[in-house]
Order: sequence, then C-alpha cells, then structure tokens
Amino acid sequence: MIARLIDVAMAYDPGVDLNAPFALSSEEWSMLNDSRLLSLVEKVRAGRFAEIVTNKLMTAIGEVGQVGAGFSNGSAIYQWFMAGQAGRLFGWQVQNGAFRLAVILGDADPRLRADQEALVAKLHSPYFDFSLTDDLRHTLGRYEGRKQWLYYAPSFVYQYRPLAPGTTWNDLLALATWFSRRTLEFAVDHGAPNCI
Repeated sequence: MIARLIDVAMAYDPGVDLNAPFALSSEEWSMLNDSRLLSLVEKVRAGRFAEIVTNKLMTAIGEVGQVGAGFSNGSAIYQWFMAGQAGRLFGWQVQNGAFRLAVILGDADPRLRADQEALVAKLHSPYFDFSLTDDLRHTLGRYEGRKQWLYYAPSFVYQYRPLAPGTTWNDLLALATWFSRRTLEFAVDHGAPNCI
C-alpha cells in the first residue's frame, strides 16, 4: 500500500514535469476524490511546488522567506507574504485557479470589513496591479466580478485574477517570481524590509 501511495505521489509531483498543466482535469479530480486520494495528492503537489518556488525565489531574488503550502476546501493553497508597515503583510496566494494579491491587516487597523477595505484602497491601491510582461500575459484572465475588494475574515483584503486554462507549473512559477519581485519593490518603497 505504501509503495502505491508513493507511486501516486510521484505521478502528481510538479517537479517531474513543470510544463504540465497546473490544474487537475475534472476527470482526474473526480477520480482522486472518489478514491479518497484528492487531499493526499493536493497536499503533495502543494508541498513540492512550495519547495520549488522557494528555491526559485532564493536564486532569483535572494533570501525572501519560504512559500507556504496548505489545503482548504478541497484544493491546495500556495502563498507568500512579507511584513510591511504598521504590522501589515503583503503578498500573493494561489487557490482554486485564482491568483490573489492580498494585504493582511495588523491588529492596529480597523476591524470592520468596510473600514479595512477602505484603508487598503486608500493606502495600497497601487499594489494591486496585475500588469504583466508580454511573456506572462497569457497566464491570467479578466476579473468578471462586481466587487472591487474581496475579503476573508478577520483581515485578509484581496483582489484576484483567474488563472487561464492550460496554465502550467512553469507559468505559475514565473508568476510567483514576478509578483514576489513586485511585492518587494512595493514594500521597499513603503518602508517594509522583512519577509516571512
């Protein structure tokens, strides 16, 4: 049984083929879910890709902290944040086919959702720039929602763009590197030296 689980983990390891599609096909998702292997596969994919991105960022940018990995609501989460002014965190998160730019507010910031969104809009709107270089433009789709700001309690304010169909692990790696650099530049301009 252990050998079979290792075989499954290896079959879905992003490091085996970074040119493979990032998203599981609906058939794969259903098969893995039905066989109760979905959480295992997604956790393996999350951990391996977080390791790959962390190594890439260290090579391309320097010591900028680790990319985190997790699992929530049936899908992997990849995220990277750095400390900013007033106890805020700036960074990106990928989950369920969405690439998010986010600010996590500190304890000193207003606690009501509308006040938090207004604060982020006033102080950090330039951070939420999804402009990409020509070689990355194909990776993100258009946001079709009506709300300018989205929110997870207690203090996660974000905007997102959907990942385009066919986005590969290499594409996602390039996006993570691009937006990590942009986050560092934004944070330095706004007095934030620390990565977490």
